[in-house]
Amino acid sequence: MSSKIIRLDILNFKKITAVHIEPKGSTVIVAGKNKQGKSTVLDAIQAALEGRKSLPEDPIRHGARKAEIVLDIGDVTVSRTFTKKGTKLEVRGANGKIASPQAALDSLTQSLTFDPLAFQRMESKERARVLRELAGLDTSEEEAKIAETMETRRAVKREAKALDAKAGAGAPHPGAPLQKTPMSEVLARLDEATASQRAAHEAQEVVRKRSGKALESRQTVEKIEAQIERLQARLEEWTAARTKEEEAVRCAVAEAETLEAASRVHDHDDIRQELDTLEDTNAKVEANHKHEELVAEHRAKEDEVDRLTETIDELREAVSAKIEAASFPVDGLAVDDDGVVFDGVPFEQASGAERLKVSAAIGLALNPDLRILLIRDGSLLDDDSMAALEVFAEENDAQVWIECVGHREGAAIEMVDGHASDDGDEF
Repeated sequence: MSSKIIRLDILNFKKITAVHIEPKGSTVIVAGKNKQGKSTVLDAIQAALEGRKSLPEDPIRHGARKAEIVLDIGDVTVSRTFTKKGTKLEVRGANGKIASPQAALDSLTQSLTFDPLAFQRMESKERARVLRELAGLDTSEEEAKIAETMETRRAVKREAKALDAKAGAGAPHPGAPLQKTPMSEVLARLDEATASQRAAHEAQEVVRKRSGKALESRQTVEKIEAQIERLQARLEEWTAARTKEEEAVRCAVAEAETLEAASRVHDHDDIRQELDTLEDTNAKVEANHKHEELVAEHRAKEDEVDRLTETIDELREAVSAKIEAASFPVDGLAVDDDGVVFDGVPFEQASGAERLKVSAAIGLALNPDLRILLIRDGSLLDDDSMAALEVFAEENDAQVWIECVGHREGAAIEMVDGHASDDGDEF
């Protein structure tokens, strides 16, 4: 069933005293100066059909006791009355009263509040939201996950940037050893070197003493030789002793040389110097290790950013798939991340005629059974746009109610102080 308004009667509603309209044609222009009641005509249509969500706080004209709106839309007649006690709705069809009147009207209309011109003035994202709702396109879950993942990625990027700044360009002490040296190890080597040095000194003392004994033996030999004939026996004895002592000297010298070599291997001064700088060296090693840890953490954060980016891309692909599968009321119409797109270009870049046609088509798609559009700012439409709108309405079996400020040629009704002026065309 598709319906349009055949007759509209308004009595004591808001600013209107009494108005009777039987619209002719596909466009119904309601003209008049400001505060004369022209907006109230459109408000009355909404109040009659949409019920409580469109009812004004003060619906009864001041001074009157009751207000009434009667709307004949062909197959049904809607009657809504207002008293101080509240509002009453009655809907009659071919078979008499309808038991659940508002439910019947709700099935007939989805959103009379959709205004094609208002749609054009919306922000891009708000237009996209309306169009998604119309197409039954719900990507809220994916978009919420995208927003959450992007926020997480921003936090991880900040952490990665902080780690990168903290780590710097390279290791702070490139010449430092790779690992720390335990203090106990250096002290052990120092003890070993000290013991080796002490053994070398003792060996040198033995050499000195053995050398003295050897000298004494030689002197004795010399005396024995002067008395060789008398002391031949003692000469032989001391000669043997000398041989023995000289052999001992050679052994002592060899041992001293060995110990001296060991002492050079364990350079006592070098080890002490290492011990003096050990704390500073180990600090450098620790600093390098910390740098390596920061670099590893930074690399891990960058990997996490890459994983989050992949997640966002996957979610966006899911959104794109839903959008591609959605059905829109006008060929060439679609939505993307930035807003509404028509024939591949942003909606706001389409021509004025195209934008008007698309907006009107969306309005009709929102109300497929009740073929009515309400336009509040009709004064913004020039003659060409008005003509294009009339052609659109005729081609789509629609009825467009247009509110215009001031006098307008061809107006179905011109409001003056809550009444319909006789200056308007027949209505």
